[in-house]
Amino acid sequence: VHGELFSREEIWMESKDGGERSMSPITFRPLSGLTKVAYSVGHMLNDLTAAAWFSYLILYFQKVKMFSATNAGALLLVGQVVDAAATPTVGLLSDKFTHIPYGQRKAWHLFGSVLVAASFPFILGSDFKFLDGLTRVDEMLYFSLFIALFQIGWAATQVAHLSLLPELTFNDGERVLLNSTRYAVTIMASVTVFLLAFGLLQFASSSSTVGPSNSWNFALLSYAATGVGVCAVGLFHWGVLEPDHSSKREASGKGTGTDAVVVKWTAWFRRPLFYLIGFVYMCARVVVNVSQVYLPLYLLDTLQMSKTNVALAPLTVFLAGFATTWVLKPLNKRVGRITTLSAGIVLILATSFFLYTMPESKSYWVYAVVAVQGCGCTVMLCTALALLSDLIGNDTESSAFVYGSLSFLDKLSNGAAVMVIQYLSDSYNPAHFYRLIMAAVPGGAAIATAMLLCVLASSGHYVAYGDVERAADTDGESSNKTRALTSTLARDLAR
Repeated sequence: VHGELFSREEIWMESKDGGERSMSPITFRPLSGLTKVAYSVGHMLNDLTAAAWFSYLILYFQKVKMFSATNAGALLLVGQVVDAAATPTVGLLSDKFTHIPYGQRKAWHLFGSVLVAASFPFILGSDFKFLDGLTRVDEMLYFSLFIALFQIGWAATQVAHLSLLPELTFNDGERVLLNSTRYAVTIMASVTVFLLAFGLLQFASSSSTVGPSNSWNFALLSYAATGVGVCAVGLFHWGVLEPDHSSKREASGKGTGTDAVVVKWTAWFRRPLFYLIGFVYMCARVVVNVSQVYLPLYLLDTLQMSKTNVALAPLTVFLAGFATTWVLKPLNKRVGRITTLSAGIVLILATSFFLYTMPESKSYWVYAVVAVQGCGCTVMLCTALALLSDLIGNDTESSAFVYGSLSFLDKLSNGAAVMVIQYLSDSYNPAHFYRLIMAAVPGGAAIATAMLLCVLASSGHYVAYGDVERAADTDGESSNKTRALTSTLARDLAR
């Protein structure tokens, strides 16, 4: 039964004393279409709520709830800090408890999905009468509680979903495909949120700006996002069959006996690639998230555009990103991860320049610029995730810790960046301030990524998982030796 979950691979076992490898007679079939589709939508609840969270949280609390910029930033920071702490914790617990009856990863996914669905409607969907009598301090505590629950659930779902990917298949092509379709669903979820936001804001009132009268519109948005996401969670749990722990180890070539090699989570801290790729992933997330958070405010305060543009411009970003996902697999295969990521960096730097120089009189040119920005964000984020899959390789026992700890960097860096930006925004002219933020922060993160890529390329330690796989696919008598040598080489370089 579990063979249905794995791609067809010849599994090599190595004795504990370093002797010759032998080929296991076990082979595994390619992933079924149902498994691919179900896995792809498994993160959709997170994607829907995250699109609303990053795009509209600051806008909602500043323009609708009339919080100060600092208080709005503090609420986002609370969420990011809780998420940062919860992510590696869930990763460690998920890797530690390997024999949960429902599934090592799926159990955490279900737990997280329940928390997200139960808490998110009380954040943006906060159009409740009993809140009218609360003081500002009480409101901050109220929102902080539900934000904390939401972020714990979000972290559990994210870690479980990401760490399940390298356990479903050991084929590089299928891993890239799952990463791309997963991100494509993220794009589709975001598109859904922005279309809903456009419809709700378009027919909300005669006012051209976002204000307290739009509270019920954001509430409806949060309820709809949660409802659609819950349906996607159901499809994921029905369509994806998680292999048991022994099947995962056997499929990864580690076996279950005394010859098995287990990579402990502490071993990752001794690997230079863990830090390099971790910071690449963090920078890619800063580019994506800061652009998403401040684009609505850039449109309203800097370019003086009408409120419906806070739905249409982000929609353009994500539609462009969605189109880009379909060329990432052949692009990665043809030119490699580092070159692909470099192309994304160039796109982000170009859009940062045009966003800074965009005149208010030609504000609608912003749609062309943010379309290119969407392509750059997608290239950077998808390729960074592919680098993480390469880093893990077949060492899937601690994959949840890897994703969790690197997400820790992501959440803290984004939370700190937004808090600093919000604190400074009270002291500057909003029109110029958001122009500067939309250019300097993503552009700076892209430059940092380029510097990290230079170190990564010059270090000689990085070998793409797919490069090893292709080297092992040679025909003839030498193929067996080549497969053993290249698999050993990749593992040694990664450590």
